[in-house]
Amino acid sequence: SFSDIRNGAGGRKLNPSHPKYRDDSFAREMSDDARDRETAFRAGDAKKRGNEALADGNFRAAVQFYTTAINQKHGPEMHVYYSNRAAAHCKLGDFDEALEDANRCVLVKPDWGKGYFRKGVALQGLRRLGEAVEAFRQGFAVDPTNQGLKQALDQATGAAKKASEEYDAMQNDDLHQACRQGQASLLPSLLAEPDQDVNAPNADGQTLFY
Repeated sequence: SFSDIRNGAGGRKLNPSHPKYRDDSFAREMSDDARDRETAFRAGDAKKRGNEALADGNFRAAVQFYTTAINQKHGPEMHVYYSNRAAAHCKLGDFDEALEDANRCVLVKPDWGKGYFRKGVALQGLRRLGEAVEAFRQGFAVDPTNQGLKQALDQATGAAKKASEEYDAMQNDDLHQACRQGQASLLPSLLAEPDQDVNAPNADGQTLFY
């Protein structure tokens, strides 16, 4: 009967507040959604302030703002926060930290060319020119229409080649001088010196930023 349906089997009145009959999923979804919006707002605001600080040349403040954005752990733009903080670190000359952030950026979004650009710039700052060329090459492979990456790749390739040639010339001069002076004891160490062209200094001091 209608009464049985309303009150439950046997005519017993149902208690709608009993956990068995209460569905909190909607309330939980609303609560999670509110938290997501708050997190997104905080991350976005920190990113905006970081961009403003970077544009104003206040690089340390920019690092702090981007760190705040990263700490919000707002997934969709984490790669952007890491990329921007890498740029701020590069401006400060903190290339080790910049490389760490660039690597995180590439890990989070491997199909985004700018992450590889940040990595290449950081490696240039560390005078690891061969690795910088490879980073730019990887970035251009995933974003072949990016002219900034193409220009960076061409310039890094040229700089690495020039540094390698200068290093070879310097090494040959040292060998010739040792031979002329009869300093045979120097020859084993010179010949055993590893090929360091990937770490040779960039004679042009080229560093590129977006």
